[in-house]
Amino acid sequence: MLEISIIKVEDPGCLWGRVLKGPGVQGDSPEQYDDLHVKMNLFYHEVDLDVQKVKPTTLEEEQVCVVFCPAMKSWCRATVETLFLGSVRSRAICFLVDYGERIIVSTDDVRAPLEKFLQLPFRLQKFRLARIHPLTLKVSICDETAQLVPSPHWDSSATKYLCNLLQASSLAEAVLCETNANCTAIDLYLTIKNFKICVNDDLVMKKFASFSSEKATVGGEQTDSGDHCPERSPVCLDWDIYSNPDKILKMKGYSTVRPPSSFFLIKNGGHDKFLPRSVKLDTERANGTSLNKPHKSLKTLGPDGSSLDNGEIFNGPETCGAPDAAGSNGFVKSKLKTCILKRSEDTESSLAEQMFQELSMVSHRYCHTPYRLMKFLKPSSHSNLIPKPDEDEQQSEKVSDEMSEKLNDLTLVPHHEEEETALCPGIQRSVDSNEMNGFNVSSTSDTHDTTTELKEPAFCQEPSTTHQLACARLLQLLNPDPLNPDVECLGDGVVGWQRTSSGVLVHTEVPVSPCRSLNRAPITAPFRKFLLKRKYNGPSLAESYFWPPVARGCDALLVRPAGGDHLSYLPALLAQIQLSTVYSTFTTHAGPVAVVLCPGWEKVQCVLELLDQIYPAGTLHPAAVILGLGKDEAKQAKIHNKCQLLVTTPFSLARLLDVHCFLFLRLCHLVLDEVDELYSRAPEQMAAILKHFKNVVSGEGRGACPRQIVAVAGHWVSALENLVQEHMVNPCIIITVPEDAALYGGVHQMILLCLDCSKTSVLLSSLDLSPSVPQKTLIITNSVEEVEHVYKAVSSSAAFCLKVHEGLTYQFDFVVEQWKKDIGPGTQVILVTTNDCLKALCIRDATCVVHYGFPSSPKVFGNRLFCMSHNFRNLSKMYQKGDEGPPPAVRSLLLLSEQCAPHVCGVLRFLRRAGAALPAELLRFAQGVQQAREERKTDRALCGHLKSLGFCRDSTVCPDRHTINQTLDCPLHPESGTILVLPLYIKSANVYFGRIVNQKEDPFETLAAKMCSHYAIQRLFATDVEETGLYAVQEEDVYYRVRVTKVPEREGKLFSSVTAHFVDEGRTQDVKSHQLLVLPPEFQLLPPQAVEIILCRAQPIDGEMDWHPKVTRAISLKIKGKVHQAKVVMCLGNTVWVDPMIRMTRLPGLKAFINEYNVHTEVLATGMGTNNPQHVELLRALCLGEQVSATEQPSNGSDEANLTI
Repeated sequence: MLEISIIKVEDPGCLWGRVLKGPGVQGDSPEQYDDLHVKMNLFYHEVDLDVQKVKPTTLEEEQVCVVFCPAMKSWCRATVETLFLGSVRSRAICFLVDYGERIIVSTDDVRAPLEKFLQLPFRLQKFRLARIHPLTLKVSICDETAQLVPSPHWDSSATKYLCNLLQASSLAEAVLCETNANCTAIDLYLTIKNFKICVNDDLVMKKFASFSSEKATVGGEQTDSGDHCPERSPVCLDWDIYSNPDKILKMKGYSTVRPPSSFFLIKNGGHDKFLPRSVKLDTERANGTSLNKPHKSLKTLGPDGSSLDNGEIFNGPETCGAPDAAGSNGFVKSKLKTCILKRSEDTESSLAEQMFQELSMVSHRYCHTPYRLMKFLKPSSHSNLIPKPDEDEQQSEKVSDEMSEKLNDLTLVPHHEEEETALCPGIQRSVDSNEMNGFNVSSTSDTHDTTTELKEPAFCQEPSTTHQLACARLLQLLNPDPLNPDVECLGDGVVGWQRTSSGVLVHTEVPVSPCRSLNRAPITAPFRKFLLKRKYNGPSLAESYFWPPVARGCDALLVRPAGGDHLSYLPALLAQIQLSTVYSTFTTHAGPVAVVLCPGWEKVQCVLELLDQIYPAGTLHPAAVILGLGKDEAKQAKIHNKCQLLVTTPFSLARLLDVHCFLFLRLCHLVLDEVDELYSRAPEQMAAILKHFKNVVSGEGRGACPRQIVAVAGHWVSALENLVQEHMVNPCIIITVPEDAALYGGVHQMILLCLDCSKTSVLLSSLDLSPSVPQKTLIITNSVEEVEHVYKAVSSSAAFCLKVHEGLTYQFDFVVEQWKKDIGPGTQVILVTTNDCLKALCIRDATCVVHYGFPSSPKVFGNRLFCMSHNFRNLSKMYQKGDEGPPPAVRSLLLLSEQCAPHVCGVLRFLRRAGAALPAELLRFAQGVQQAREERKTDRALCGHLKSLGFCRDSTVCPDRHTINQTLDCPLHPESGTILVLPLYIKSANVYFGRIVNQKEDPFETLAAKMCSHYAIQRLFATDVEETGLYAVQEEDVYYRVRVTKVPEREGKLFSSVTAHFVDEGRTQDVKSHQLLVLPPEFQLLPPQAVEIILCRAQPIDGEMDWHPKVTRAISLKIKGKVHQAKVVMCLGNTVWVDPMIRMTRLPGLKAFINEYNVHTEVLATGMGTNNPQHVELLRALCLGEQVSATEQPSNGSDEANLTI
């Protein structure tokens, strides 16, 4: 069984609840749904939210949407149940799928849900009781019989009884019988005072329902005998069907009751039991009575258990019949009139009341009565809502009030045919059960299948012609063809919509209109086709803002997270060059019109490869130039005459300018890719290049030629300020990184150290409550509790303080309105809020941000600082006399306590870039955190740059190890002396893999000979390839041992490749799996022979970390497969550092040897390498630092090992 919780009961056929426990069922988490509603409130309450973009394009019934519930003060997921469309205002009845409530909202207030808001399933599920069907009591007055017949609706008494059972129960369980998309049929079991009952069977016993298999028999012709009545459950609850929950709990258990055999039961006289009709007839005959007995002798039970006289027959929620108005014997032979009894437990009556009250405001003015307006608006639906007229003439004046209060409170309408003809002549209609409900979404009232005459009350008499015309005009005005006036202004889609302008700083004299689609981007058609072919899904946020100014030829600077993405500027730059520059530059001079500067040779190759792939770029004849330190290399460099786009590095361009400055007289565009890296690596070269560009573009006759500087950076650095102010004209500055925008804006950073228990007092002492200039201070916390605590403390200091958090999202508009009011000098406005509310508030004009809660990451820190973006300095604007002047100074106050330890290092890097004064305690703590992080890397390999160059560019972000591990770094080879090495795999210009050759006996040569002999006789291919397994591979006539490092999934492929490491050569490459040979165990005994050999005192030029491929290729051709003599400097693990490494050749016929070449000299001779004198010293310092730390903390039995390093 499944344990369920019933939240709402509409009727036994519609139960709303959720599953709590059960096999294979994972119960919902309240925290997840609370978090969902917090996110929805923050999104839909956002101050700057474009409402038109989050409205649904169409609104239909059963459509999922998001609406605001005033009672809960929250946005909730809902489904549309009913629509009331009109030309002035349309309304909708929505069902809240997570709460089980219904509300009426305007269609203008309905929002489309984002995809992320629909990931959680609806909290409530719809259930119905299985195997049973509702019954109703059909009364024949002529035959004096009451018969149970199937009904399409449930009695309200059945719903009330089920509600009482649920309130009295302590446990609800269910057995799933049938499941479909909309509803789940269940057998409901309730535990009441240690008794478990089946509600389905109990409703059958109480005559509210019958089993579905009995539906055809119930109400049939065979009702005169109990033989044809199917057997029912013998177990019945002992309490009365109308007992309240408290009364049920006081009663005892259940009893066994045998139900009567007839389906129609009546209560005869004063007896307290129901009798079948056959028994009643026998009793009447015995007493001498006949069917002509007066009508008042027939008694039935009312809802409260009392008898109903005067011929009133109770039939569930309806009463059908007519009194004996004349007082004579017999029944009145007029036709039965259909009506609706009051539904005391109707949960939807309030919805109709709200709707009717609003309609009545208009209807009283034009149609005099709400009923008449409702009849005109929806005649087919409201023709059956017939109120009961009162004989008192004064009561007719209150009909409108009664209708507005209780639309469904309708009772039996006794009348005569003469009255019907006089009041509403000619009105006669078949009653449809669906029309009986009016505005109700679902009905619990029973209806008859017979055709009856309807009676309209006196106040609904046929109106005059004037009233008819007035109502017709009102109908035409209020209810034209259904339409959605907002369809045209809605967006194409809402699911993936996001506010793209959030967190973007744009400073420019010329407004920038971002291009949000590739079709509207300012790029050429061939480039657009090229991007579509590559399945480019842009433009991104940064590109949408940066492409327009670049395409217009403006000076532009972009700071974005991935500053090295060349697509952020290339499409718009090529469009500007092809459509403008090539037609307006000098034709008398040669040379490129645009130069792209990249920080390294790798980026130069990436840009050039992209340009070669683009068809239109072929007309520009792009070229790349990388120059080394060769003596005449710059003089020998040549640039094609048709080249209009040159890609190079600042070092190479500076060398070209020294000898070929006349080649750049046509220069119009200077592109600085990763300009922050350019300034950090080559500040002098950048200064020389910018000076030359300024001289060229300011020369005579250049007035008609474009001039443009395009710069893209990953971070804001101080050198960019000089670039913007000294070399750019009317620049467009776009920054998409909030923390870098704060650095650009000149935010003053202040740090206060305190204990967590004293943060509030330190905060209050840092606030200036009487400033000389107007101040708007934003205090940001990490929780709702902190908001309340800080607000209480600040409010007590007589400061004007506001607060808002996730629980007060409905107050966003009020808070923002108070915040935006103009304030004068000496006024301090303080707002206390949380991180999640910042985006929804859209505050940009704060002058001070106090970080009461420590930001968990630099991104969160930047988002907080961006709340002061309107007061950031603007480097693109030149302030003159008469202007308002620069914005007020902005500052950031960071409170640091002992609780901020886990996140200090991330924010500390930002504070160092900002130039903030860092306390010594903070620096020591950050150093300790960094050491702790390094200790976690003890099982990783030693950093490759640390081994080959002696240093790592940034050890804080490098994933490899930067300390000595005594276990992994234990020397496996000689630590000094001279050895013979055989390089077999050249990884880079100074890092090789090979073998240490033993002149007396080479075990590898012996192994190779044995393997060749073995596989010449027997070749057994591997069938099941496993990772870390040793196998053999044949290349030409040589067999190699390999270790499989990665086995990808076959995915139905006949042939597949695996990644294999050649253990005797050191290289790693892909090998076909069907080429792997089984390696016998005797060939696995020899340890791997590959050794890593590093040549000391050599590094790439121009501050590069990686060697240029042409240097590696030249050294590989020089030394691969040749024995060299090398002097060992040091050894760690399987790595040997050598200096020098010399190729020695023996003179033929002599015992003398000569040095053929020195590998170190050959590396420097390529011009792409330079001397690195600190390499060995840095390595020894690394080992010395490990020895010192080991000496300070010796371990048992390992002191000697530590000292040997």
